[in-house]
Amino acid sequence: MNLQEGLLSPIWWSSAWAILVIVFIAALWTAPWYKVRSDRAAQHVFLGACVFLAALWSLKAGLEGGIAFHLLGMTFITLMFGFQFALLAAILATLVITVNGAAGWDVFALNVLIMGAIPAAITSVFQMLWTRIAPKHFFVYILVNGFLTAAIVSMLTVLVIVGLLGLSGTYDWYVIQRDYLILMPLLMFPEAFLNGFILTFLVLNKPHWLATYSDEDYLKGK
Repeated sequence: MNLQEGLLSPIWWSSAWAILVIVFIAALWTAPWYKVRSDRAAQHVFLGACVFLAALWSLKAGLEGGIAFHLLGMTFITLMFGFQFALLAAILATLVITVNGAAGWDVFALNVLIMGAIPAAITSVFQMLWTRIAPKHFFVYILVNGFLTAAIVSMLTVLVIVGLLGLSGTYDWYVIQRDYLILMPLLMFPEAFLNGFILTFLVLNKPHWLATYSDEDYLKGK
């Protein structure tokens, strides 16, 4: 779900740039670089995830009005690498789709925030919440963090986009409800399936790739 060029006034995308710069600096400052600095395999996994994310965001369906709808995939990216590296992956993926003309340069920062920072932040918050209140079990991790969280992320991301379009006066609220909110269920279920499927594969085959998962916590004694 990304915005096209010329859709919003300069005040919106300039404000987005200011927010993104602050979030980006904070991510660079707090990122656990020691985990990947000397780990060549982890670096390759991260770069591979960035390529997958860029390819996923390039597969989109556009509607009249300058909005492209596509799956996000940020839930499993965040669960793999944490918020900081997920944000970096989103920046790289947004750069790719912007260079190839699938998104506008003036809304680059907005697209990073909408497709990357916000979904990653939501995923991180819910992951911490589920860790506190949900049983630590293999299936709970997959169903709750993968399927449920991804569906919530998709729903809230759509609400952020339509809220932005409404508050900016780009579209009338009736048009937003008629043309965009109706698409929410159509995006939630595929998003949940994609992230849940990938998370299941990773837990079963590459659990060490998941920064938020540990066999010691979720399998031992279960």
